[in-house]
Amino acid sequence: MTNELFVVLSFGKNFCQYKDKNIVIYGKGPKTKLILDVYPDYNIIGIMDGTLKEGSIYNKPVLNIDSLSELRVDVIIVVAQINTTALIFNRIKEYCYYRHIELYSISGKKLFEYFGIGKIAGALRYQYCVDEADFVKAVSAHDYIIADIMDVILMRKVIFEEDRFWIIEEKARREGIDLEGFARGRSELERRKPSLDIDSIYSEIQKKLEIGESIKTTLLQIELKLEKSWIVPREKIVAFIKTALSSGKKLYLINNTRLPLELLKQILCRYGIAGYEAIITQNDWWSRLEVEKQQKLKKGIYIGAEKPDWIEEIRAFPVFSALELYRQSSYAYIEKYLSNVNERSLMSLCIAKVFNNPFVLQSDGRPYITAAEDIGYAFLGTILSNFVIWLGEKYTGKNYEGILFAARDGFLLQKMYNFFADYREAEVPEDIYFYASRRLCASAAMETEADIKWLAGINYKYTPEQMLRDKFGLMEKDIIPYDSEKFGNIMTYSLLHKEKIYKRSKEIRANYFKYMENSGIKNNGRYLFVDFLSVGTCQYFLERIIPFEMNSVYLCRHYNERNMVSTVISESLLENQAPYAAESYFYGHIFFPETILTSLEPSVAGIDEKGHPVFAQEERDEFQMGYVELMQRSLMNFFEDYIANFYITGQPINPDVSDRIYNLMAEGYTEINCDILKKIYLVDGMGLTKVSPSY
Repeated sequence: MTNELFVVLSFGKNFCQYKDKNIVIYGKGPKTKLILDVYPDYNIIGIMDGTLKEGSIYNKPVLNIDSLSELRVDVIIVVAQINTTALIFNRIKEYCYYRHIELYSISGKKLFEYFGIGKIAGALRYQYCVDEADFVKAVSAHDYIIADIMDVILMRKVIFEEDRFWIIEEKARREGIDLEGFARGRSELERRKPSLDIDSIYSEIQKKLEIGESIKTTLLQIELKLEKSWIVPREKIVAFIKTALSSGKKLYLINNTRLPLELLKQILCRYGIAGYEAIITQNDWWSRLEVEKQQKLKKGIYIGAEKPDWIEEIRAFPVFSALELYRQSSYAYIEKYLSNVNERSLMSLCIAKVFNNPFVLQSDGRPYITAAEDIGYAFLGTILSNFVIWLGEKYTGKNYEGILFAARDGFLLQKMYNFFADYREAEVPEDIYFYASRRLCASAAMETEADIKWLAGINYKYTPEQMLRDKFGLMEKDIIPYDSEKFGNIMTYSLLHKEKIYKRSKEIRANYFKYMENSGIKNNGRYLFVDFLSVGTCQYFLERIIPFEMNSVYLCRHYNERNMVSTVISESLLENQAPYAAESYFYGHIFFPETILTSLEPSVAGIDEKGHPVFAQEERDEFQMGYVELMQRSLMNFFEDYIANFYITGQPINPDVSDRIYNLMAEGYTEINCDILKKIYLVDGMGLTKVSPSY
């Protein structure tokens, strides 16, 4: 699809409901003229552009900020390339936000959702911003502490409470207990009989569902096992509590859970929470209070979201749950897009990581985050998990000989896929880590002048002679010294070597075939090629040379009409039309994941005569390697936890949801203060300069 066709179709698809509204287009380029020509019946009342102040263009008046209010503008549509759209948004966001003017990109993205409103002055004002220093001061000034256990000392990673019961029902089904109605019944009891303990609840369920003692016991064990996997400490509060106890203060814990007391004590002990006076309930608090009065320790403080009526004569300090913080934050808008348990569970893991710290919310509604591994876990884990699940569910049993995970970006994806395949206990194609890079695949398929021009035309930071060595694999003796006055541009210079390039390409291809044979790849077999992000380069050149059938699938595919390799046919979780629209948030912030998914090996530059990979020089230092390992551990932790303790088999995940969660790391949603990310860069394997990750 050409950029022109994309713009025309996208405008008609996304803005037909605004046909009779007052529309302003921001951008004066030829794509704007095209829209005006194709849609003359739309009520487009003017054009805005940073370089125009007055007059007219394309028979439409030029507008500026001051003139918009008089015209009662309903929507502004930005017709510009991706990077320019961000600049335009920052230029007019304040004005549009307070006058309720909707802002869209040409791809239909709501720009207030895409960029977030967290940094719009005065847009968000929240009562849930609790100062950490005030908390420390308040606790220090009191003799004893009363604190809720759940949501203060501990918290569940299942943020949306009733989802717990659907997950329990799923895990029971995996153990052969298929009880339709369990989740609804368990949820009803939770609401209707809040005073029941867990054993009493399951006695009620046994009667309601007419099940035997063995099944009842198994269900209870499943729930308690999941609870142990779901419950984590709120680390800031636990650290403060430990400090308070070491200074001689007394601690009473209020049991606001249904968990068996012994299990609750085990969980508290696991996280180093000990030395408390007692775990108490509302009913026995009065006797405890009398003891403290007798000991003349009158200065007590209650820590929790809301002070209960039965606690008197004690100061309360608010500590809000992760769910309460989330719903008061810049993230809250996403909840309306969450349509099932699997989607909410992805969001839950993000919330549980970001809002574990009860002091994280700032006055503008944005939480802050500082650890690189937490950033990867909270935001990137969702979209990677979505892709691997989609891959595993969609392509199981498709009669492939194997799945080829393309080096290097397929390294982590392969590990995740293997974990998912083991979890599903289904027969799946063999997974193969397949050495493929743009340099290798292209150099093995040089057959025409157009091929040579394409490969030579990619920007390169070294000398023309080095380019012929690196991209085409030519030997030093075969390279003519470059003379700019004599040979002109790089393409002309490269074509002087075309016969040697064709010959060398045949040699590289033969070596590549040897590598495929060594890897167990069968001639005439059927394989699935999996990669992270692509315009189609590896696939385009591989399909011209491989002796087997190959389909392909990508996490993110982008299209560029000016690139001949963009014509390949594939499937992808996310698709993007370049350069006019980041139709996915993921594509709009692509450099960050590219620094993480890679393997610890250098990029493959070629294959030797024995079919063994030959690697390019490693550009990353020890610090970079440590970063990759750290981030990949964090992402695997996310994925393994999600699959083992949250995932419901077969329940579809809308990629728009995981894509939106990834976008929460944008500065309009999250204040990221991470020194590690400032030192990380991406080195393009085709010879481009280093690029810092965008986040």
